[in-house]
Amino acid sequence: MRLATVFTDVELPAGTPVTESRCGSCRRCLEACPAGAGRDVTWSVGMRRDVLLDFYACERQNASNIGTVGDVCGICVAVCPQGLIPGTRCRAAT
Repeated sequence: MRLATVFTDVELPAGTPVTESRCGSCRRCLEACPAGAGRDVTWSVGMRRDVLLDFYACERQNASNIGTVGDVCGICVAVCPQGLIPGTRCRAAT
């Protein structure tokens, strides 16, 4: 996930918060990750990132492939079918 800050005084609608996992039996992110960074657990509100994802494996994979540290490739986000459903996720952030 990539986050950014936008400074504006324009009224922007907020989406509905995601409060429960929509993954079901889907494993696309786990299978697509070249670093094997995803952990086979069900996401829940308040879950720590390290329970869901080995961020350091992700970061190492990117550093060795594209030479930058601190960035992630975003393949997991790109293959997520929930991101393709209008109104569930901002596709511009991927």
